[in-house]
Amino acid sequence: MASLQPHKGHKVLIEAFNEVLKKNPKARLLIIGEGPLKEYLSGYVDNKGLSRFIVFLGEQENVYQFLSIAHLFVLSSVEREGLGLALIEAMAMKLPVVGSNLGGIKELIEDGINGRLFRSGDSLELANAIHEILNDNETSRRLGSAGRKRFEKKFQEKQMIESIGLLYHNLLLDADASRTI
Repeated sequence: MASLQPHKGHKVLIEAFNEVLKKNPKARLLIIGEGPLKEYLSGYVDNKGLSRFIVFLGEQENVYQFLSIAHLFVLSSVEREGLGLALIEAMAMKLPVVGSNLGGIKELIEDGINGRLFRSGDSLELANAIHEILNDNETSRRLGSAGRKRFEKKFQEKQMIESIGLLYHNLLLDADASRTI
C-alpha cells in the first residue's frame, strides 16, 4: 500500500522482519506497491535469503483483501510522512498498527494505546514492536480495537464533514474579524 520510494523505509522493514523471523519462522511479509526501488528491494530480499518469507505484490486495486488476512500493519517511513491514509485504512479494519514516529503517523498512533510507534530508521525497535503484537493476542486485539475506535471517532464521513465545516466556520470568523480592524 505504499510507493516503493526511499522515504517509505522498506529496507528498515525488511531488516526488522529478518529479526522477526528468528522468533516467528512462520511469519510472512506482504509488500504492496510499485516504485523505483522495487528491483533493489527484491534483490536485497534475495541476497538476504528471505524470498520465501517476503512477497512483493505490486500495485493492488483492492487492498482490503490483503488487510483482511493480515495480523498487523506497518508503516516504516524514515524521512517524512503525511497523514498516512494506508494506516487509517488498516485501523478501520481493526488491525493493530506499527508506525515510525514521524509527521502524521504520530498524530494517528498513540504508542501503546492504539498502536505502536518506533524510532524512525530503528529496525530493532520495529522488530520488537512487531514481536510484541505477533506474540501477544490480547495486546493485538486491544490495539486493533482501539485503532478502530480512533478511526470511528476521527475519520468517518460525518466526523470529517463536521471537522471541515468547523474549520471553514473559524476561517470565516477570522476573515470577518480582520476586516473590522
